[in-house]
Amino acid sequence: MATYFNMTATEFPKMNALMASFPKTMVGHFWVVRDGEIRDPKFAQHKMIQKIQGLTEETCYIPAPEATQRIMISSHIKKAREACGENYAEFFTKIMEGKANYGFCFLNAVMEQHRNGGEIVFGSAGWVRKDGGKFYEFGGPEFQTFADFTGKTDAYAKACQAEFIRSKGRFNPDAYRTTN
Repeated sequence: MATYFNMTATEFPKMNALMASFPKTMVGHFWVVRDGEIRDPKFAQHKMIQKIQGLTEETCYIPAPEATQRIMISSHIKKAREACGENYAEFFTKIMEGKANYGFCFLNAVMEQHRNGGEIVFGSAGWVRKDGGKFYEFGGPEFQTFADFTGKTDAYAKACQAEFIRSKGRFNPDAYRTTN
């Protein structure tokens, strides 16, 4: 995965400071809801995850409880303002050349909201399995609090354990191979 930002020498320290200020562990996702519809970019990396995990392309989302959303969204916005200035949304749009980038869901959500309106939402996201179950790449039903989403509780370990049990401990190395 290569992500390139269009930054000048004065913009790089701002972006570096912003990324350093975010939680070291975050098992959650940001997206935008506008006119009742979820706006969340799709990436080639998602196809690989879907293939490896035996998933469909249908996404599933669980908004975090209201208090958790307020904490996560407001703290990220505060850090963006501190690092990039009051016009942080325009800053993100400029350095990312208006394009969403894999692995930067907060920046992607801010750009989408800035361009087209809507509400930023934080919570869990994943895909529907071919058998109808759900797989959460980010969070899951057991993730409720700020501490859960930042790795300070055992929610992540429990989610991993549940996934291992669901898969009956199977590991398919062929799923990780790609063809040229």
